[in-house]
Amino acid sequence: MLGRAPCKGPAENQKRYLIVSDETEKQEQEIERRLEIRLLYLQGAAFDVPLGATAFFREPLRPEAQVQLQNATREIAEGVYEVALTLSVTATLKEGQILYSAQVQQAGIFGATGFARSDLGVLLGSYCPNLLFPFAREAITNLAARGGFPTLIVQPVDFDALYAQRVKEAAASSAMH
Repeated sequence: MLGRAPCKGPAENQKRYLIVSDETEKQEQEIERRLEIRLLYLQGAAFDVPLGATAFFREPLRPEAQVQLQNATREIAEGVYEVALTLSVTATLKEGQILYSAQVQQAGIFGATGFARSDLGVLLGSYCPNLLFPFAREAITNLAARGGFPTLIVQPVDFDALYAQRVKEAAASSAMH
């Protein structure tokens, strides 16, 4: 059965109606999905300059940077998850010498309730790392700058594609066994 539910508009005397069905209302009442960011924090950071002070006397200082990402999730309580994103950068010179390496672990604690198992995987494996990435990128950029090196620009990451690739690889791996 369809009905009308009044929605308050911008003015007191205006009313808009949202058409809903009894079935839709029942589903929304049964499954209330909720994501809550409880805490975002820098879990760890490391910076190393293997060449020491001699690194700054090399001209021109145009290192090539390799970026690696890792994502880890664990349930720490019923419906409460820790998601940790590790961002590692290794800057090397043309000769192959490591100029510097930097690593940050940006983490967050998220409350997630009412999600189907498949949706929870996407949420924790893609959406939450996407929330953490700007903080990790800023932290690693600051480490490189405080280390005295040229500005490091870490490009955006498509976490949806990375998650889809991990799911596909896991499915292929389980099909082989």
